[in-house]
Amino acid sequence: MSHPQRQRSPAILASWLQRVMARATRHLPALSALGAQLHQHAAWHAGGLQSSLHALHDSVTAVEWTPMTSPADAQAARAKLAIDASIVKDCADRALQDGETFLQRSSTGATRLAPLLADFLQEFRALEKVVDRCGDWLEQMEEGIAQRREDADGEDLETLDALAERAGQLRSRLALLQAVDRSARNVHALADNLANTRPKLAEALEGKIKPSCVLLGARADHILNAGAPSSRAATTLAGARSDAQIWATQAMSLALRVQTAQERLVREAAALRHRCGLMPQAGHDLDRLDGARLKLRRAAELATN
Repeated sequence: MSHPQRQRSPAILASWLQRVMARATRHLPALSALGAQLHQHAAWHAGGLQSSLHALHDSVTAVEWTPMTSPADAQAARAKLAIDASIVKDCADRALQDGETFLQRSSTGATRLAPLLADFLQEFRALEKVVDRCGDWLEQMEEGIAQRREDADGEDLETLDALAERAGQLRSRLALLQAVDRSARNVHALADNLANTRPKLAEALEGKIKPSCVLLGARADHILNAGAPSSRAATTLAGARSDAQIWATQAMSLALRVQTAQERLVREAAALRHRCGLMPQAGHDLDRLDGARLKLRRAAELATN
């Protein structure tokens, strides 16, 4: 019959913790390497695209036309609209070109990112389970030591002191594993964010900005070519301008999201490599600790008899 609630001795828990943590460290080199690959394939800099999208948004916002009664005013309004429409076309061409360049540069990394994300997720989920389990065991170990201190004296206290010291060492080791787990979680979230944002940015650029700017230009051409544009022409121009503003704003937001996530990914991938390197190598102190474990277990077993 199994006893899932049976309390384990602090010595046994110390042994389990040591071995599970030692096994966990064997996964860290792969986790660090995969994190570096994720960063490499998601190194998508969108700063230039952001600048051209900002210029496009400003140029679209400047487009304005109101019917004028005075011939001189009407001529001035037409001249300004012609200039504004020309600037919008130039800015749209530049933004779309920068967008195409960004998408081409990131295409190879994007195709490799999905399988890497799956492998990385598998590795860090395994580490996450170890961290959670060790946290529970360490809490049980510390509670067990505190309970046994109440009735201990002499050699028993020395044994418990040794166990308490070992618990402190294990707590430090667990803190490092938890730090690795946090970095891995952040690296995965940021790379996944980039993988999901890129197609949305592509759709905004190719499916929304281009047609909205073409429509805005067509509305402006209608006014420029008409003998006496109506007030309805002003309304349709304003509607086209509003649509172009909306899609330019959305693309700007997505480009900023890409750039911010990429900059954070640089830091988190470096933090993951650093924290993985702080963990002692698996088996480094197993022999020494096994001897101490056996001694502590014997003392604990004798204390219970």
